[in-house]
Amino acid sequence: MARLSIHMISTFVISSTILKYLFEMDGLQILLNSIVVMFSDVIIDLGHDEEGRSWITHSVASAPIVALTPYIMLESFKALILPGTLQPIQQILNVFYSPVFIFLSIITGFIHLFWDSLTTQGIHVPGIGWVSLMDTPSRGFTANIIPISASLMIIYFFWCRV
Repeated sequence: MARLSIHMISTFVISSTILKYLFEMDGLQILLNSIVVMFSDVIIDLGHDEEGRSWITHSVASAPIVALTPYIMLESFKALILPGTLQPIQQILNVFYSPVFIFLSIITGFIHLFWDSLTTQGIHVPGIGWVSLMDTPSRGFTANIIPISASLMIIYFFWCRV
């Protein structure tokens, strides 16, 4: 669970920063979109087991598509519930701006793969196989301090600076 939490923290920080500076969203939009995008990490991490990682969720070809699952679920929910629903629910669901959400979900898939590529188990690259950029255990200190450090630097440089 520690690994998943670190991925989710990293995703939240990166997606919040992108939403604030690239798309100039307000606080509520940033918060809601970033929380839902974090679930892309949960979906990708379903491919972890004791023996390693699944190529379905940890391949450069499929992870960005797998990361779209929360978006697909949200859009399905909107399609089922929006017609004839209460106005406050419609306003909350309309906070999720589709093109931005798709972009963030795909970025999340690639970021997740980048962090996982720093571990011994690596990621799957079609035509090559499993690739690892570093030889660190996925639950080890080194593999987890890198995304946390990157998140802290983003917070400092983009959120704390005056």
